[in-house]
Amino acid sequence: EMQRNRRVATGFRALAAIPPIFGALFVRSLGTITDYSGLTGIAIAFCFPPLLYIYSEKKLKILDMPFHTSYERMGSSICSAKIMLAFGIVAIIYC
Repeated sequence: EMQRNRRVATGFRALAAIPPIFGALFVRSLGTITDYSGLTGIAIAFCFPPLLYIYSEKKLKILDMPFHTSYERMGSSICSAKIMLAFGIVAIIYC
């Protein structure tokens, strides 16, 4: 439902455009701006989701709450989350 809401989609697109615009206020090199924007995108895509998965599962275990859901698939494991996190960290360091 929210994906079809034009106001929400436009708001998130504008939010995604803010970091490069803000970076352009301080740096005039377009290559540098796109490098940092790309690093931010890699962190958002490959570092934050696995961290959320690892720490939320750990917290639910401490609270003795169920942490398995019907949405779990092959990639829903601590091992796959750590692999994705390691990939994200290596990608950020390499870039």
